[in-house]
Amino acid sequence: MMPRMRARLVPWGVLLFSLLATRAAAEADFHDVFPQGARAIPYFPTAAASAPRAAASVRAAAPAPAAAMSTSAGTSSDSPALGFTYSSSVVAQLAGSAAVIGAGFLLNDTVHPGGGEDTAVDKIGEIVGSPVTLGGGTVLFWLHGSATHDEDVKQNAKQMALALATSYATIGVLKLTIHEERPDKSNNQSFPSGHAAGSFAVASVLDREYGGATGWIAYGMATFISATRIYGNHHELRDVVAGAVIGHFYGWLFTR
Repeated sequence: MMPRMRARLVPWGVLLFSLLATRAAAEADFHDVFPQGARAIPYFPTAAASAPRAAASVRAAAPAPAAAMSTSAGTSSDSPALGFTYSSSVVAQLAGSAAVIGAGFLLNDTVHPGGGEDTAVDKIGEIVGSPVTLGGGTVLFWLHGSATHDEDVKQNAKQMALALATSYATIGVLKLTIHEERPDKSNNQSFPSGHAAGSFAVASVLDREYGGATGWIAYGMATFISATRIYGNHHELRDVVAGAVIGHFYGWLFTR
C-alpha cells in the first residue's frame, strides 16, 4: 500500500513545489541582475505598436555600429534576420529552463506513474488539457474581446495562440525525434508532455497579463493537468516537467 500511496502523492507534491517556485520567479524582480535590452519585434506590429514612445527612445539612444561591437555581451545582441532582440533575460530563462528539465530527469525515478488509469481525475485532465480545449478557449477569448471591442483581450488571445502554436510545434518535433515509450506502452511519443506544455503556455500568458488570483488559478489548473498525466500512467515525471517548462517559456516569450 505504501509504494502505491507514494506513487499517488509524490507527483502532486513535486508539481505543487514547481507551481510555487514558478510563481515566486514570476513575482521576483531580476531587472537589476539581468538588465533588459531593447525590445523590438517588427514582425509582430501589434506588439510594437503598444509602446511607440519607448521604441522612439530606443532608436534615439541606439549606439553607432562601431560602439555596438564593443558593448558587453551580457546585455543584448540584435538578430535582424529573426526580427527581434535577444537580451540577457532570454538567456537567463533558457538557462533556468534547462536546469529545471535536468532536475526532472534526476528526480524521475522517485515518481512512479500510474494508479489512476481511466479514473474521473484522469479523464478530466485529459480533456481540459487537450489542444482542442485550450485552442477552443483561446478562440473564445478572442471572440469575447472582439465582441466587447477590447483590444487588450484580443491581444492576449493572440499571445496565447502564438504560445500554444510554438509549444505544440516544439513538442511535436521532440516527440518524433526522441521516440520515448509511454509508461502505459500505448505508443512511443511520451517525451515531452503536450498537455503540460499547452496548459503552462496558457497559464504563463494569463499570469503575466492579469496576475493575482488569475495567475494562481491558471498555474494551479496547469499543475493539476500535468499531475493527472502521471497519475493516469501516460507520462513519466521528466515528460511533464519538460513540457511545462517549454510551455512556460513560450508564454513568457510572447508576453515580454
